[in-house]
Amino acid sequence: MATSTDEIVGFLQAEGIKFRRDEDGDVLTGFKTDVYRDRGGDLGVPILIHLVEDGEYIEVMTPRAYSCKDSPHLGTVLQALLMTSWFTKLVQFEYDWNDGEIRAIVEFPLEDAKLTQRQLMRCVRGLAQILDTYHPMITGAIERGVIELPESRKQERALHDALAANGGDRAALMGEFAAFLARRGQGRGVELED
Repeated sequence: MATSTDEIVGFLQAEGIKFRRDEDGDVLTGFKTDVYRDRGGDLGVPILIHLVEDGEYIEVMTPRAYSCKDSPHLGTVLQALLMTSWFTKLVQFEYDWNDGEIRAIVEFPLEDAKLTQRQLMRCVRGLAQILDTYHPMITGAIERGVIELPESRKQERALHDALAANGGDRAALMGEFAAFLARRGQGRGVELED
């Protein structure tokens, strides 16, 4: 078996993360957030860790992360969810058209590989952090039919627009890119050649 509930529990205990096991053997935990609010309006992301196929497949999810049933903005909501998946690469979203549930999920096959503590922590912490970061964008789409990018993505969009506007001048492209890296604090030690 690739992993077990006991192994996941051991990883969470080693990290000092509170959790509980439910009657189905799933592990429930959560993280405080600065922006994301759960269904009850509390700051925090509930997370469910579920094993499938005898531990060869793992799902780390926030069931009912959002709800969007019969919304006039459904197309915009789905676009915001896809954009979030594109930007982050870690989290995907599932939409149940029957009841409007939107689930945030990280899932991957382990098959015959062992799950590591580092992998699990990347999934649970990443899920919480991504929902916290993109919550205003997703709720704006649900409530108003508007997509407002997080600040970090606005900077990337501005760079993209600047690069497109310079008409392909390589020197100008590299200059804009160097300025972008410097703004993000990654420009130290980066040498760009013509």
